[in-house]
Amino acid sequence: MTENPDWYIDGDYFESCNCELLCPCMLSASPPQDVMPTYVHCDLILAYYVDAGRFGDVDISGLAHVIICYTPREMKWHNWSIAHYYDNRATPAQRAAMIQIFTGKAGGPMEALNACMGLDLGVAPADIQYERRANGRKVEIPGILVNHIVAKEGLLFPDKIVTLDNVHPQAYSVTPSVVKTGKYNDHQMVFDNDGRSSLFGEIVWRPDQRYGLPASMKD
Repeated sequence: MTENPDWYIDGDYFESCNCELLCPCMLSASPPQDVMPTYVHCDLILAYYVDAGRFGDVDISGLAHVIICYTPREMKWHNWSIAHYYDNRATPAQRAAMIQIFTGKAGGPMEALNACMGLDLGVAPADIQYERRANGRKVEIPGILVNHIVAKEGLLFPDKIVTLDNVHPQAYSVTPSVVKTGKYNDHQMVFDNDGRSSLFGEIVWRPDQRYGLPASMKD
């Protein structure tokens, strides 16, 4: 078995799901992944953008990745259906590096997500259009996916975004958000997350770390 080279990713991440409350599996009084989603199952859309990254001597900066997950019940049961879409702008070496990282085979935070898989729906190239906005995020794969989220407004200072720290396995700080448009149609799965919960945050990943690190811990 070939050992993976050293790698890192500093970038951006956001997700949406069909739950009414922001990640009850993460924020409820129960242990993480122990509570049932709002509507029994979870339709989860995950999107990533690498601002700066390297896998050995392969520069992966500027690439995007999307992961789709369907969880039939509580996430702890690890019987998820998972599909990956890699950035079709990647060179063969970049593609191999991104797939190695995002499928969890190279360690880091994605190793735990990969362990949840019950049905592997494969990895496919896609025209991933990732857009970062001051108050939200948007990603689109034409004909397959559109996911547009907007940060929730604060109470005393509506123009100041709300953040939660030290609660999410992939991004240390996350911003609770609302899905404006969240649709997916592929692999005989149809998601409609409009009006449901979402979040976004900065990711700092290292192969020897199970969770995303605070931005202050970048090398």
